[in-house]
Amino acid sequence: MRKGNFLGFLGGIFISLLNPVSAESTGDVISVSQCVYDVYVQLDDQKLRDIIVPLGISKGGYKRVDTDELKVLLQNMPTISKRHAGGAAANTLAGISSLGGKTTFIGIVGNDDFGQSFLNDMQEANVKMEYVIRKSPEGKGTALVILLITPDGERTIISYLGVSIPVEQSIVNPQSIKNHQILFSDAYVWDRNITSQMLHDTYADARKNGIVTSFGLGNASVVRMHREQLIDFMPSVDIIFGNLSEYQALFDAESIETIIQNLQRTAKTAIDTNAEHGALIITPEVVLHTPAKSVNQIVDTTGAGDMFAAGFLYGITRGYELEKCGELGSEMAGHIITHVGARVTELSPEIKSLIQDEGESNEEKA
Repeated sequence: MRKGNFLGFLGGIFISLLNPVSAESTGDVISVSQCVYDVYVQLDDQKLRDIIVPLGISKGGYKRVDTDELKVLLQNMPTISKRHAGGAAANTLAGISSLGGKTTFIGIVGNDDFGQSFLNDMQEANVKMEYVIRKSPEGKGTALVILLITPDGERTIISYLGVSIPVEQSIVNPQSIKNHQILFSDAYVWDRNITSQMLHDTYADARKNGIVTSFGLGNASVVRMHREQLIDFMPSVDIIFGNLSEYQALFDAESIETIIQNLQRTAKTAIDTNAEHGALIITPEVVLHTPAKSVNQIVDTTGAGDMFAAGFLYGITRGYELEKCGELGSEMAGHIITHVGARVTELSPEIKSLIQDEGESNEEKA
């Protein structure tokens, strides 16, 4: 159901989820966000403490570092396990592309090796990069995210913004967004000035043109930094993605019942992912539960939320019912945590089967 309205049939009730998508759309999902290069390091807990204690963060935490702190960190890091273009938005777009979706990225990279590697990696993932620009202000380079992963699969995240922020309105091509069904961004790119205003304006323009807007909260620490601004931004978002800790930070609440109530008042469609407990799909009318995919061993939880978003948004662009969008998101998330890194190199048989079955079902309905 790529033409007309996106509808989810829930318990005999049609729920109008999203606005009509233009028949002229040539792409599925476009993102305006950070261009980040991901570096993965597998290490034991003692080495982790040696690295993060001087930075004042705890295991499982998140911190942004400046250029000087980054240089010290890189000097003291163990051997890099894996590296590729990353960031929540890039991971999500790559995931959608792996499913067969058409995706485009808008952002900024440095005029350095990391920047070129970012472009190469995303192009290899079949994400269009024609709207990414390169620049190198003095002392800054391509944004980095360093993921320190302990044997239990827990990730501690250190980020360097580099040239990725601010993203100015002048680099956002309005026509490119109009040519897609869904606009996606995330809180990692948020600031209190230029970029946040760009997002407000871009999302408002997208909705005027019938484009579905979606947004990922990214990380609880980031949410706490911009809590009031993000709450003000929520009415501009059709589909919001987050996990329990991120929603707790957003609403300054602990109980899931309170969070659901808040989301049903403020969000059109909200996804609450909660690791092995699965995910909740929350609308003003219903709350649906999507079970987590069972896996033999968790290797790395990096990208689990991004892949859930990828599966869910791909399902929306193909007219899946909400339950099936959640099921595909769960399959993608469960698949990615069985290896290091946030990229799907090959779809699992279960994912292929689900896509094929839904494709055949939609053809029969048509």
